[in-house]
Amino acid sequence: MSVSERPAAPLPTRAIPAARPHRGSSLAPPEAPVRQLPPPIRRDWPTAGGAVLRALPAMAIPVGLAADKRLMFFVTTGLVVVFGTLPVWLPRFLREAPGGGLLAAFATIAVGTGFVLAWQADTDHLVSTHAGITSATSLATFVFGVGAMWWASRVIGLDVVVLLFALTLLGQAVTSPSTWSDNPWKFAFSFPVSLIVLTLAARLRSTLVVLGALAALGLYCVLNDSRSAFAMFVVVGLALLYQRLRRHQPRRPSSALFIPAALAIATTLYYLLTTLILSGALGAGLKLRSEAQLESSGSLLLGGRPEWTVTMRLMRERPWGFGFGVEPSQTDIDLGRAGFASIHLSSQDNYLYNYVFNQIFRLHSITADLWAAAGFAGIALVLVMLWLLVTALSESLSVRTATAVLLYLCVRSIWDLGFSPIYSALPGVSLALAVAVAAKSVARERLASLDLGPEPAPAKVSRRRTPAAGAVTGAVPATGATPATGPVTGSLTLPATGSLTRPTGSLHGPATGSIMRPASGTATWPR
Repeated sequence: MSVSERPAAPLPTRAIPAARPHRGSSLAPPEAPVRQLPPPIRRDWPTAGGAVLRALPAMAIPVGLAADKRLMFFVTTGLVVVFGTLPVWLPRFLREAPGGGLLAAFATIAVGTGFVLAWQADTDHLVSTHAGITSATSLATFVFGVGAMWWASRVIGLDVVVLLFALTLLGQAVTSPSTWSDNPWKFAFSFPVSLIVLTLAARLRSTLVVLGALAALGLYCVLNDSRSAFAMFVVVGLALLYQRLRRHQPRRPSSALFIPAALAIATTLYYLLTTLILSGALGAGLKLRSEAQLESSGSLLLGGRPEWTVTMRLMRERPWGFGFGVEPSQTDIDLGRAGFASIHLSSQDNYLYNYVFNQIFRLHSITADLWAAAGFAGIALVLVMLWLLVTALSESLSVRTATAVLLYLCVRSIWDLGFSPIYSALPGVSLALAVAVAAKSVARERLASLDLGPEPAPAKVSRRRTPAAGAVTGAVPATGATPATGPVTGSLTLPATGSLTRPTGSLHGPATGSIMRPASGTATWPR
């Protein structure tokens, strides 16, 4: 065979890979399942030793604040535990606590304003640097102590914080008979014992037991000449009874409704309590003292707290306040005499010299004392405190999470803001604010878990579109085509349950109208 007759050798071939099917295609081979590893467990304190290290400062905070023992100069145990743990609790308090940042900001402004006012008052008053620094550090300690105790409650529990605080106060009362005055229960034991009893009673989770404890405490207050404490227990008992009767009917909180209702109830209780006292139903001693106060001032509040007459005279004369460490002048004392004389207490010069104007201003009211120390900034700080206490009550009672301890502390602190001296009442107000902030967090978590319907929405929802010729007026269907070439107007009513999805047609022109939101479901307006 010649060369030309030989068969041609086959050309070399190259394998062409098949086209890779698109992901999701029916031709794509099943993918091997990917093994999902469990997420790593994150622990702030991975060991038992770490948990102990965190619990120790949490337990030291309420003990140190309640004791508030002076160590040297103006340094106290409260100052050490609060500002010593500041890097631990402050970031979380500002980030997570409702109203925490607002309280810290206004406290800082009040302290700074107090020093500025003291510097200005140096021209016409004597200023004690030591007294000024002591007053400023005490205010900062207990206001920032709110955040420290709030953090401690997240670590060891709110009940433990309250018990440690109350037990420390009780220990101080037992070891300091000089604080008993002529009524040990009223001036030393009432507050800590009430906190301990109510906390332990609440642990039994029985409203009847708590109401019984409140009745016993109130009766003991009547027997020991403590009208205000008796009224507080009455208010707490009524609030708990209301919550118990409406426990299956939670609602959204509304401060606009709560505040007028609370004022009306407080006014009614004031007149009822006045009637009971004057009738002699609560004892002859209370009756005689109350009659004397009514005769001199015309009011149990003003007769029981005549220092407010002094405060009003000072406010009219110097509305911007005095400052930290400012000593009263003779002009201030004369104003105080005029205030007392207005309610027929002109014979109380000894009280004015030895208490109200003794080296610093002691006006027997946290609000008045903060005004004297920090002026308008002090009043603003009081308003923030009052807002936290009132909103905690409103939110907790609305979702039925209020406890006897929360109610008692808030009611007592609202009274203390108006009618109790700052040096003895501020520690209790600090504890009340910490409990109130914690209660606001619990109430909001509870509200988020309840199905109370959607938030009220605006009645009309409108969108501007490119105008088109013609118009179609009528109801817009929930589903189906919308063959409209012009602006569509009308209303859309959704069923009680269901959802609204985008229509399958096109919608041209501006669409105006109103959407009534369903009780449940979602509504999506077509874009």
